[in-house]
Amino acid sequence: MELLSKAGLEDHYENKLTLSTVLEINANTTSDEPLSTMQSLPGAFLKKLMMANVNARSVKCLSTDQEVSYCGVDNLNTDSDTSNVINPLDLITALFLCSDGFLQQEMVQKMSMCQFAVPLLLPNCDTKQSTLMLWALRDIVKKFRSSSQAATKAFVEERVVLSDIPMVSFVRLGENSLSKSQILNKLLSNPQQYHDTFVHHDMECGDVPRQVSDGLVEISWYFPCGNRNIDMFTKPVSVANLRGDIRSSEKQFSFLCQTSAAVYIFIDDLEANFFKVLKSKKTKAELFLVVNCQGKRFRVDTLKKMISNCSINEKNVIVKKKQNDAEFVKTLQSSVGEIIERSPNRLTIENMVDVAHQMGIWVDEDCGECQSARKMADEITRNITDTNEFKDQQLQLQGTIWKEISQLEKERCRLRKAGDQDIEHYKSSLKKKEKELREKQYTFDISDAMTSFMLGMSSSGAERSYFLKWMRINLDNLSRQNLSGLRDQYKDLCQHSPEKKDDIKDLDKQLSDCSLGLEHFLRELGQLYEAACSLPESSLQWQQMEHLPGLCAQMLLDGFPVELVDGDASNIPLKWISAVLTQLHTLVDSNSKIWVVTVLGVLQIVVHAFIRMKEVGKKPVCHFVHQNVSDMSAHDNNMRDRKKLLEQLDEMTQAAARMEKKENITKFTDVMEYDPDTSSCYIPGLWHGTPPMAPVNAGYSEAVYSFKKTLMKDFRKCQRNDDLTYFLEWTQSLWEAVKFEKFIFSFRNSLVADAYSRLCLEYNSWEWVFQKKMYSWMVSAETKMSNIVMTDQHPQRSIRDVLQDLMIEASEKLSEGEKEIQDNLVKYFEKQDGHVNLVEKYKEDFVSSAKTLRRETENTVKNKLQGAVEIKEGMAELNNIKSSQANTMEKKVLDLLQKCRQKKAGLSDKELRIEFENMWRITLSEIHFRGLPRRDVAQDAFLMLRGNLSTRGSHVNSMLVGTNLVDCGKKEFAVESGGFGEKLGSLVKHWDFNHYRKKLQELCDNIITQCQLFITQKVENKTDYHDTYIKELLNKIDETLKQHKNVNVSEVCEVSLKLHICGRAARKFQKMHNDFIEVNDPRKCLEQSKIKYLTEFKDLFHNRDLCQKKAEDFTKLCLQPAVQDYVTKMIGPDVIDEVKTGKGSEDYSTRGAFQFSILKQLLMDGEYEQYREYINHYENFVKDWLFDQIVQQLSKVRSLEKLEKKHLSEMVKIITDTICNIRETTTNVNDVKTFIQNICSALEEKLVLKDALESIFILNTADTEQFADYLTEFVREMKQSLAATYDKGGDIKERLRSLPFKPQDKMFTILFGCGEQCPFCGVPCEAGGIKHAKHHASIHRSEGIRGVRDIFSNKLVIQICSSLVVSDTSFSNAKTGGTFHPYKDYQTFYPDWLITRDSSIEASDYWKYVMATFNETIAKGKHALPADIPEDWKALTRDDAFKSLKKSFNMI
Repeated sequence: MELLSKAGLEDHYENKLTLSTVLEINANTTSDEPLSTMQSLPGAFLKKLMMANVNARSVKCLSTDQEVSYCGVDNLNTDSDTSNVINPLDLITALFLCSDGFLQQEMVQKMSMCQFAVPLLLPNCDTKQSTLMLWALRDIVKKFRSSSQAATKAFVEERVVLSDIPMVSFVRLGENSLSKSQILNKLLSNPQQYHDTFVHHDMECGDVPRQVSDGLVEISWYFPCGNRNIDMFTKPVSVANLRGDIRSSEKQFSFLCQTSAAVYIFIDDLEANFFKVLKSKKTKAELFLVVNCQGKRFRVDTLKKMISNCSINEKNVIVKKKQNDAEFVKTLQSSVGEIIERSPNRLTIENMVDVAHQMGIWVDEDCGECQSARKMADEITRNITDTNEFKDQQLQLQGTIWKEISQLEKERCRLRKAGDQDIEHYKSSLKKKEKELREKQYTFDISDAMTSFMLGMSSSGAERSYFLKWMRINLDNLSRQNLSGLRDQYKDLCQHSPEKKDDIKDLDKQLSDCSLGLEHFLRELGQLYEAACSLPESSLQWQQMEHLPGLCAQMLLDGFPVELVDGDASNIPLKWISAVLTQLHTLVDSNSKIWVVTVLGVLQIVVHAFIRMKEVGKKPVCHFVHQNVSDMSAHDNNMRDRKKLLEQLDEMTQAAARMEKKENITKFTDVMEYDPDTSSCYIPGLWHGTPPMAPVNAGYSEAVYSFKKTLMKDFRKCQRNDDLTYFLEWTQSLWEAVKFEKFIFSFRNSLVADAYSRLCLEYNSWEWVFQKKMYSWMVSAETKMSNIVMTDQHPQRSIRDVLQDLMIEASEKLSEGEKEIQDNLVKYFEKQDGHVNLVEKYKEDFVSSAKTLRRETENTVKNKLQGAVEIKEGMAELNNIKSSQANTMEKKVLDLLQKCRQKKAGLSDKELRIEFENMWRITLSEIHFRGLPRRDVAQDAFLMLRGNLSTRGSHVNSMLVGTNLVDCGKKEFAVESGGFGEKLGSLVKHWDFNHYRKKLQELCDNIITQCQLFITQKVENKTDYHDTYIKELLNKIDETLKQHKNVNVSEVCEVSLKLHICGRAARKFQKMHNDFIEVNDPRKCLEQSKIKYLTEFKDLFHNRDLCQKKAEDFTKLCLQPAVQDYVTKMIGPDVIDEVKTGKGSEDYSTRGAFQFSILKQLLMDGEYEQYREYINHYENFVKDWLFDQIVQQLSKVRSLEKLEKKHLSEMVKIITDTICNIRETTTNVNDVKTFIQNICSALEEKLVLKDALESIFILNTADTEQFADYLTEFVREMKQSLAATYDKGGDIKERLRSLPFKPQDKMFTILFGCGEQCPFCGVPCEAGGIKHAKHHASIHRSEGIRGVRDIFSNKLVIQICSSLVVSDTSFSNAKTGGTFHPYKDYQTFYPDWLITRDSSIEASDYWKYVMATFNETIAKGKHALPADIPEDWKALTRDDAFKSLKKSFNMI
């Protein structure tokens, strides 16, 4: 135990080292730090051994003074320090003592590859007991060719523990001058290929005194290659070597004497007491003495006496004379060769167990777990004589049925044999056949072999690992035997009877089918599980199988592989693999990270594959590994070749990119991370010499290790946290792509969908922040514009100057906002989490969207500000009139006041009134009243319409000639029939005659409704008419038409529509204009102020205090309406924030999530009328539905009232703070008018205060301090009054509609997206951002749902475009000009659409359920016959539909 403690292995004497511990990747995996402690030696040895490095035994601990040591003359008598070194044999023995059986097997395997001797009998110096290492040796398989097979080129392959080959043993008696181990190395080595099979004294640390390895019996083998010029022996032989003196290892010596064909005893000291050891020994082996005549104690007479006493044949004495080692070894080889040829004692290592038991030697396979596991494995494999028959009877689920299911799966994707059948009916028939085959599968009883296999798999811990290893060993042995015989027959037939082609073909099939391995049993497990998945979860069969994935996952953790692809059926059992990997993910606590390393060959195909992978953000690291390149200068010498290779790769990439229509990809490095200098690895040949006796080439091992270090660096650079679920998703996507024979990953991949959804979510939040900021700025700018006094008294700064300044400021704000979004995008794609790499290709879409957002917002800002200026300029004349009249009247009143005060006698109110009435009558007679000119709105609107259509042809202009806009729009608008689309409809199989007209009418009606709403809002504002209103209307029409490019709108229809809308608008706006002129008649306006002038005249005459009254007037007439206006303007964005962050906010996070929530609600409600509106009037339905959702959310917790009061409080605080600040900072202000003007200036960007100010300023001489006190109090009262008003609430819908910023409209714009719909089935596009390269949708629907029928049968059709695009079916419509084109080529006519095939047969279950449920109702409404619904559609339930919906939108 002292040595174990010294080497840091003490704890592992009881708790054994495991293979998984040794193979673990950690900091030491690629560390090349010098070994500084004894504790680091075992790890260093194992690390090199796992690399199959022939220098593994040369591990030494170096201290600083030992790195380079020189022995001077003075130190000749000083022994070297051995306290910090260990003999390699001790290290090996200690590690075997401290390792479990599976690590021991791996160590023996690697030692054998390095041609190291391996333990046969392992001593334990603590228990004085030895162990036969049968289990450790079980996995060694060797190939050889004896000299008799040389001519036929045949070979033998077998496990060494089962090999019936003679064993010769070499032992030592007493001290010996010959190095036994060194002699053995020469015995086994070709003179040109010497190798240290056995550790000897002259090896590094070989001279260190042994502490635990005495009594160790090592074994090695010699296997010939069939070449007499190379082979040392013509037949195989085992060579055993006992370490230490046989006197201290008598049990081991006895074991060798019973199991060997010959035992060679190395002896120098021929003293008499040695006789006893040999004389008393019972032996089956032939004994040989090997003596050195040059030894100090060699005596010929003593040698003869020993020969006589020990009954040793004189011919069995090998004496080393004054000859060199080479000659002596030849003599020894000759002796061993004779033993191999004639020895009858041939005992396999497996058969040595009985001898070991008789002698009290332990056997490593005696442990209970190993024995019980072997028993279970043997029970399965014992009676297998014909592997094909066994598979047919015991593994029947993976046979013909599974292969048929695999073919059905592929056909369901490729639809090659559909012929003229309806695609959906054909797919349903395939599904039915698959179901029948699955049912047939689970009618089979579980076979005896699989019952036993599942029992073995269910064992715990080590027993399961032993069982699986025994199964693999037994099956390998079986397959080896079968293959050997079949190969011989096949070879014989091919060489001697080539005309027997049928026999050869039959043998060829037998060779293909005869393999039987662990993978076949695991395939059967997979099929048992997949068959059970077709059953209800409550069924007994399912309950018996649901634990199987967990067993397989545990097997993976134990180090046993699981195949992804069933090579025989060319299929991936996805349910099984998914369940296994999911269980594995759970077993590793769901925090596993996975890197995939793939070995690939045919470069052209690889480039094609990775060009397509780049589409989903995958750009893997590429290394080129050049094998069998041993020259150390290979890297430098091949620099030119690497450059040439890269040029060829670039050419391949360009060619592949052209085929893939990805011309932007021009270099190999565009699709792969590759550096010619660092990503090219040159690896020498595997073997150092001629197999089977060649060890692994040290250069090979080091080169592979260097490559491993490079890979580890790549892993460290790769910061993505991909786990098993990620790997599973890509496996599923890959297999779906293969089944469709289209090696491109579908957008349906849930990882891509999730990553895209996250990107959309982030972008939406950045976009909304930008829009909120710009809206807030716009409100402020409009307020500022409204507060500009448009009178002749302020000519120094025109409103156009203000507009110019605001436009510059707007441009700066827009640039800042756009930059913020673009910076956020850059940061987002620099992240290493969230699988952002998967959506790299969509980055440009969002970059473009940000630019488009800025451009559109800029246009909106520009139009609104210019509109505000035009309105302001339009009101200038009226404002000038009012201002002039007010100034005139104020002067007259003040003159009258002065006149009345000069009278000595006081005047009563009645007398004052008489005086005022006289003055008022005279003044009115003096003022020249002129009203605003009346405009011909229809004429002005017509001119603007003409300008809008000026770029069109002469035909359009001719339609306008002679048109009177006043007469337009009086009747309901109707689209004229007889267009090309309608004529074409009679020729096309699946179209409704009126389809195009209906779609066009629906679009026009929608535009008319939106424009009517706009007109109504403007009229309700009760302002004057301005030309900007017609501009906005025409822009609204143009934008909507642009959004619906899929609807063919003729010029005739467009002109008619605009005339209709402008005619209605002109009449409404004319009345609004007339009413405005009437209301704002100058004389009437002045007459309305008469009472106010009189009241103030009397108050001033009597010197009454006007502070309280003026403060109250200012609050009620100016502040309160301005505050209400402010609150109304500001709560719109807040409502959106409330909805986007409140309960159910995930429904509005992205367009996909929004679609999911709508479809879910429709499914839960189950009302056809709702579906009909959603399908036929999608835009209006979405608007109404969204509006209802907002109203419901705001109603639950009175959110609207809270938001109103929040902004009220904010504004009141700003006002009161402003009053306070002005009182403190403007002490020299003595009149209220200036005080109020200062307040208005301070609030000019918050509140519009101008409208009622003139009436407040009339004859105002109040005290400012007192005014400020009263004003503050009235503002508080105003807050309470408005809060009470808000608390009363009211109709939320009306309140929302009255908001200038309508949250329902803005949310609709955000969530409605581009508005494009699938050209075949009409589902809406869900792509994020404003600008995207391709439109796409998560789920498509049956065309019959929107009334498409077969023109011949008049039955609704059920085909789904996501199926049609992978079929051979054709379509015809207006886009194709009436000709038929394959659905596969739909992008020829619809290049902006990406219609992905269904990821599974269940993908469209949602719409299949809807179609099946409402088939009769739809047909009745469309005057068609019901569709022929497949039986499996009819069997769908609401739960099935909901599951499909969740899966399609990645909501699981």
